[in-house]
Amino acid sequence: MHPPNVTGFASFIRNLEDECTILRIIGKSLVAGSASGKVASWKIGNGSKNWEIDFAGPCLQSDSDGKRLFISESNNLHAIDSNNGNLLWSISLEGSCDFLRWSNGFLWMTSSVFNSEIHDYTHAEIWLFDGSGSLINSWNLECRAWSLAVNQDTAIVGLSRPRCGYATISNAEGLDYKGLNVKYPVTTGSDYIGGTVIFGHSNGEITEVSNEGASSFKTGDSSVRSLFFNKGWIAGMESGKVRSSEELGSWEINVEGIVDLIMAEQPIEGEMTAWICSSADDSKLTLVDVGSGEVKFQLSCENRIRIGHSSRGLLAFGDSEGRVFFFESDVVYRRFEEESDDFDVLEKRNELRKKIRRLRGG
Repeated sequence: MHPPNVTGFASFIRNLEDECTILRIIGKSLVAGSASGKVASWKIGNGSKNWEIDFAGPCLQSDSDGKRLFISESNNLHAIDSNNGNLLWSISLEGSCDFLRWSNGFLWMTSSVFNSEIHDYTHAEIWLFDGSGSLINSWNLECRAWSLAVNQDTAIVGLSRPRCGYATISNAEGLDYKGLNVKYPVTTGSDYIGGTVIFGHSNGEITEVSNEGASSFKTGDSSVRSLFFNKGWIAGMESGKVRSSEELGSWEINVEGIVDLIMAEQPIEGEMTAWICSSADDSKLTLVDVGSGEVKFQLSCENRIRIGHSSRGLLAFGDSEGRVFFFESDVVYRRFEEESDDFDVLEKRNELRKKIRRLRGG
C-alpha cells in the first residue's frame, strides 16, 4: 500500500518557489533558504512570516549560535540576526562553500572551486573566522573536503582523491593529513561526538576514528550517502540499503532509492528514532527505531527531500520544489496511529487539510 502523503501530517507548509537548500529551527522560528537565494523565517506557533531576505543565490549551508544565522551563498558568507532578519555582516571568498560549522565562538568553513572543463575540483580551502566575520586563518587543501566536524578548536575534514583520508586543522597546530586503511574517497561524515568521528566511503565502507585509532566496516558495495552517529552509527547507501553498527543492533533494511538524509529524532516511548529520507521515482520518509531497525511508519512526497532539521520534538523538511514542511512530532505520531487503519479515510482527510491550508494562505 502506498504510504500517506507528507502534506497531510504537516502543521504548516510554506513555499520558497525553488529548491530548499538550507533549513534550521532556531528557538521559536523556522528558517529556510533556497537555490535562488531567498531566505525566510516563520513563527513556529502559527506559521506567520517573521522576515524575508533575497540574495543572488544559491544558498548552500547554514549554522547558528542561537541568536545569529550564518549562511553561505555562492562565494559569500553572511551573518543575519535571526530575530529580525537584519544583515549583520557579509564577506566574499574564493570558491563556493561546501560545509559550515559554528563552534566554541568561531566559524569554520570549507570551500572548493570546480573546473567544468576538466570536470574536477582545482582548488580547496578551509577558513576560520571569528563571530564578527574577521578572518583568523585559512589553509589550502590538496583535495576537496566531503565532510566537516569540529572538536573544540580543531576541525576534522574527510577528503576525496588523491588523499582519500582525512585532515585535522587547528590555528595552533596547523594542517595535518592523516591516512586511513580504506583507500577510497570519503563521501560523507558525521559530527565529532564522544571522541569519535565516522566517515563513509565511495566503496560502501565505514571508518570509525577515535583517540584509540581507526577501524573499518564493510556495509555494502554502493557509496555511503548519509550517516547518523550517536553511540553507534547508521549508514544510508546509494542503493537504498540502510545498516547499523553493532552498538545499535547490526540491523539492515532497504528503503528503496538513494538515501539522502538520516536525521535523529526524539524518543517515542523511550525509544530513539531516526527519519530516513530516500528518493527513487518519488521520495519517502521512513521513521525507524534506532535500536532495532523496525519501521514505525512511512510518508510519501512527490518531490525529492534532501534536507531536514529537528529540535526538541519539532521537525522540518524541505523539498526540491521549494516546499517547507513543519511538524510537531507528537502530533504526527498520534495522527498516524489514529488513522493508519483506514488509509482511504486518511487520504480524504489529507485533501481536506490541504484545502483548509490554501484558504488560510499556507
